[in-house]
Amino acid sequence: MTLSECTGMVDCDNSTKACFTDELITDQLSIVYNAGCRSKNVCKASGGIARQKKMGLLACAKCCHSADDCNSNLCGIKQAHAKPIPKPANPLSCRSCNNALTLSDCTGMVVCDNSTEACFTDELVTDRLTIVYNAGCRSKSQCVSSGGTARQRKGNLYACSRCCHLTNDCNSDLCTLKQAHATIQHRPSDEMKCKRCNKAHSLSECTDIVLCTSKEECFMDQLITDHLETEYEGGCRSREVCGTVASTLVGKKKRNSLISCSRCCRTNDFCNKQLCGIPV
Repeated sequence: MTLSECTGMVDCDNSTKACFTDELITDQLSIVYNAGCRSKNVCKASGGIARQKKMGLLACAKCCHSADDCNSNLCGIKQAHAKPIPKPANPLSCRSCNNALTLSDCTGMVVCDNSTEACFTDELVTDRLTIVYNAGCRSKSQCVSSGGTARQRKGNLYACSRCCHLTNDCNSDLCTLKQAHATIQHRPSDEMKCKRCNKAHSLSECTDIVLCTSKEECFMDQLITDHLETEYEGGCRSREVCGTVASTLVGKKKRNSLISCSRCCRTNDFCNKQLCGIPV
């Protein structure tokens, strides 16, 4: 891998974060690089000592915050030319993350070229039956061809795939990736409020509210943990997933828990608070 393959740009908060580059030796003895933003506290603690990581042996880990694009020369990633990477003439800032569970996990920002690219968000159901989100830049031609329908890819079900390019950070609200603090200016009649929670033990802990689109339903999953405790997870789920996947989830593993109940509804606001044994 070379700098020519490391072309993404992300904005970091210089008060708490620095640019970083990691050099890893994989199990197949190939060298790969990870780069982006990292907490300055993590930078101080990590040093540059080789150590084992999930992807392989971490041979180099360096941080910098002296200038824009300062990590382009760290850990052996060399620029083929002295000129800096030019910024897009028509920049578009997009939310960026990989396998995020909620918007609070999707905090990265990347600058896309709005002349050829758009912001995107994908909602996926993994082969382990967890729902995750990917977001960032995508070519506008790929956005047109991908549509928004469910499809299978590498063991994952793409339940939602959407793009936008009209405003900065527009993909933060796509595919049920909702901001908890966002003000809803206008609520279409076909949208619905649902109870949202993660690892709740009772209804009193399931207090978050999420607004679901016309292509989604409220859902509630009841799980039995490996410690034989009961937990609930609720929120929005695409109609494709509710219709084709949810009915087959019971008895399956979700992380370290067993799904004992999985149901969807679209009868009225907060209809999922009555599902899977959670009392009204």
